[in-house]
Amino acid sequence: MTQSVQAATTGYPAMRDSIYPDNIPADTVKVAGYVDGDYAWPDHAWQRFTGQKVRITVEPWSPNGGRDWPNGRWRDAAVMDVEKGAFTPLAASRFIPRRNAFRPGTATIYTGEAGLGQLLSACRGHHYWLWLAWWIDREPTPADVNPIVTRLRPYGVQLAAWQWRSGQAYDVSAVLASHWLTAS
Repeated sequence: MTQSVQAATTGYPAMRDSIYPDNIPADTVKVAGYVDGDYAWPDHAWQRFTGQKVRITVEPWSPNGGRDWPNGRWRDAAVMDVEKGAFTPLAASRFIPRRNAFRPGTATIYTGEAGLGQLLSACRGHHYWLWLAWWIDREPTPADVNPIVTRLRPYGVQLAAWQWRSGQAYDVSAVLASHWLTAS
């Protein structure tokens, strides 16, 4: 799995996400939101956006009588949130094969740079996308991205997106892989 990175002069497509969907401009081309947990987006919130929608499962404490736990809502969401207060790297290792069996090549794990080592260790042998949260407050350049891609390569993991800004209204990510979740 070879991954190329766009030239910095062209910029990367932006994706916006928020726990409050009304904070995101309706003309956003790629938007991410939650399918479960305290900040689950209602149907009308998803309908505001005509562009691509990326769905995240964040709730490890199943409100559905154990139906989802500990695997997340892998049928409804391509992305599992792995961070404090959400899922663990061990849960990600169960989510990835279930999601990929359901919709091949769509399993994506969102995690911060500080938790990346644990995630890579727990999910060794699984092929998945990574949406990395590392708030550098500027769009990442190929010089930023290439060392991460190199670090991920031995694990069979592809870098899909980089959340580079955490904002008061919404967060912004650079979508690094143009074919990530295009048909999920």
